[in-house]
Amino acid sequence: MVSCLNFWLRSIFIVILGGFFIQKIHLAHSATGVGIARQYVSGALSIYKVSDLDFGAALAGAPRLRLPNLNSETPQNASFRIQGEPRQTVTTSFPTGSIFLDHPVTADQIEVRRFRSRPGGQSGGTVRIRNTGERMLYISAQRQAIPLGVAPGQYTGSFIVDVVY
Repeated sequence: MVSCLNFWLRSIFIVILGGFFIQKIHLAHSATGVGIARQYVSGALSIYKVSDLDFGAALAGAPRLRLPNLNSETPQNASFRIQGEPRQTVTTSFPTGSIFLDHPVTADQIEVRRFRSRPGGQSGGTVRIRNTGERMLYISAQRQAIPLGVAPGQYTGSFIVDVVY
């Protein structure tokens, strides 16, 4: 009877022990991990015109005039204040071709081309916003020779400046 009891106790112990190992082995064949998804949302980006391009006064027949491309405000260059996420890089773009200044009454026009910026260069480029969240953009261009016979008056035209993160 003792040997029969020992047999049953050993059998129960082996079954319990065997079940433990089977469960351990089963757990060793699977695992679970957790991933994290992230999205950073940049602050708003804006651009404000501070000053316009100003080619001054000239007579009909005047030669072309190239405004200096300086990294500071002048009475002639256009300037824009970019506001956005500090230390982020933005791409700037503006006309790569020509725009035309129109007379308010006649069909006369004066061509403006070769836009450049500081910082950035010809036809735009990348600009890094300063730690303050702002960056100035200065734009110059070249006015072509004023045709003979154009009407006197104030000629105006517009151009678009884009900034994108």
